[in-house]
Amino acid sequence: MELKVIKPFDWAHQGVRVESFQKDQVITTEDADLIRVALEEKWVQKTRAAAQTRPAGESADAKGDQEGAGGDTAGGQQPLSGTE
Repeated sequence: MELKVIKPFDWAHQGVRVESFQKDQVITTEDADLIRVALEEKWVQKTRAAAQTRPAGESADAKGDQEGAGGDTAGGQQPLSGTE
């Protein structure tokens, strides 16, 4: 994921190797902890490239909802919408 630093911060990768990130720096990482904490603390924001990849995942979820909402509840399955 690509993140743009909006507030300088230091990060200890795996609690050992400390790296300093500067304002306007673009970080490319798959480190789930770094991504989660930096976003929660508002140290970074997702770049446009990262933001554009998210809707693809959301559309996959929406597709799953559409399949379950077709009204076919064969096999005792309940509709995903919670309505009967």
